[in-house]
Amino acid sequence: MKEILGEAELAGLLREVAEELRIDLADAHADEPLVSLGMDSLTQFEFLTALEDKIGLRIPDDRIADIKTIKDVVDCLAALQRSQVGGRPARRQ
Repeated sequence: MKEILGEAELAGLLREVAEELRIDLADAHADEPLVSLGMDSLTQFEFLTALEDKIGLRIPDDRIADIKTIKDVVDCLAALQRSQVGGRPARRQ
């Protein structure tokens, strides 16, 4: 099992992935919608897929539709990590 990251580390990971995809999160607020950052559905998919690859977890398809803000992304990844501790890991295969 990979090390569980705190919210600050997850936020740093988001910034790293955003930079790789040339998405500007510099002035973004946690509750800011991803679409207002210039992410269309394809860019959001690429963003989430890159995050999954970095953290080694898979975001379930039914949760992806609920991700609208940066805070939603962090909360979802944190919950997935916590679920590994008490349940079956949600690892990407």
